[in-house]
Amino acid sequence: MTIPGPHSLESRGLALSAVVLALAGCIPATAVLTPAAAISVTPTPLAPLEPTPVPTPSSFPLTEAGCCARTWWSADGSQILFVDDPPGEEPLGVYALSPDGGEISLASLSLSGVPSSPLDSSASTLDLPAAARNLRVSPDVQQVAWTEGSTEPVNVDLRRRSVWVSNIQDGIPGRILTVIGGDLIGWAGDGKALVVSGRLTEGGQGGVWRVPLDGSPTLLLAPGERPRSAVLSPLGEWVAFYLAFEDDPSRNGVWIVHTSGDGVQSLPGLASYRWGREGQFLFVPYAVDRKGLTLLELDLGTGKTTVLLDEDAFPGGIASNDWAASPTGDRIVYRSAADGRLWVIHLG
Repeated sequence: MTIPGPHSLESRGLALSAVVLALAGCIPATAVLTPAAAISVTPTPLAPLEPTPVPTPSSFPLTEAGCCARTWWSADGSQILFVDDPPGEEPLGVYALSPDGGEISLASLSLSGVPSSPLDSSASTLDLPAAARNLRVSPDVQQVAWTEGSTEPVNVDLRRRSVWVSNIQDGIPGRILTVIGGDLIGWAGDGKALVVSGRLTEGGQGGVWRVPLDGSPTLLLAPGERPRSAVLSPLGEWVAFYLAFEDDPSRNGVWIVHTSGDGVQSLPGLASYRWGREGQFLFVPYAVDRKGLTLLELDLGTGKTTVLLDEDAFPGGIASNDWAASPTGDRIVYRSAADGRLWVIHLG
């Protein structure tokens, strides 16, 4: 097929969420878990940044100008997926191509799972309620969690969502708890707990929580009002999010918390961020005094921060925070703000 050209997504009524680069009612639970006492977390400062410039890795465009939106990688890293509405008879849908370029193929006509991880095939036959949203499969692929909540407009801080879990084989659901002003983030790496944001009781402490499934007390991983853009690392060992509405301005910024509760780190200022491989945190700091964008890597094992790409590393800039790291963290795909092309960068 031909390479997709300028898309006309707006005319087809597709509402794709865009995150600004500067950042990144339900029935109460029958058994309310007792939240841990409110704590004040002091993040561990990052190791001093050593901005030693590195040679710009190879980068090249994959598509024609004006193509595509909302890029992400296949689970094995062999394909780059994106949404496009090509000219001519080609349909609106999800398309795929190799990170080395070449033929572009139609992967799916459904846009319902863009770009979150799809429900595992072993759970595809599960009879979930029509109201189920935000499906998350456990690390052992034995359970699935989801949320249900009112679709009526409501202040985000007052929005209530019930969190449910079901075994994939027997399909018997059970409600775990209700979160207020937050949402289900996913499964902790050990598969024994969920990670959620918000408040667990009316007027309670806001933050990011670990919720054990065995009925043990919940654990406040990090306090904060309105945690936003929370994303788990590939194996669920870490969760990253940002705070922007704290009474203490020094607490605003990007936070990285171990889902066991064993560690907390923070980044100075705001940034756009993604996970590469487990423990590899990639981020693009927001800096008003720089003309270009810089990609940095935080190794959560050593605490060392390294400059991966200098200020000339993203030709044309990044459009609408649209970039993604491969599962192995060795390649980056992004949509150029200058011409709408998809570019791939091999980090080496």
